[in-house]
Amino acid sequence: MSVRSAKRKASTKAPVTRHPSLVTRPVVVVEDDPFPRLIQLILDPQTPAARVAAFNHFFAHEEPDLADWCARLRKRLKRLHPAEVRLVADQQALLEREGIAKFTAGIEEIPGLRVWTDDFNNLFQILK
Repeated sequence: MSVRSAKRKASTKAPVTRHPSLVTRPVVVVEDDPFPRLIQLILDPQTPAARVAAFNHFFAHEEPDLADWCARLRKRLKRLHPAEVRLVADQQALLEREGIAKFTAGIEEIPGLRVWTDDFNNLFQILK
């Protein structure tokens, strides 16, 4: 068997499928703000019905069939859909989330280090 026919044979294998209960959904953390909430509607099948209805109403003039638009996006986002979308109020809430907090740490102070300002990269001073 040639290398080419071996590659062709290998590529015709049926894709491996896993039982849905063994597949973990990605977790996407999004700012809880009006437009980023649309990410929840697109990726999270457990988006509350009230939020879906609100977005349908909001986009009615721009995208009359929002469900179809979301379905088309989901086809392109196969690695992200379905996901669990978690909304956080601010950066502090994000850093305190379970699973994220363990990866965060304070930054130790470095003696003599100044705050970065535009004075470090002022083009006018260079051109004088």
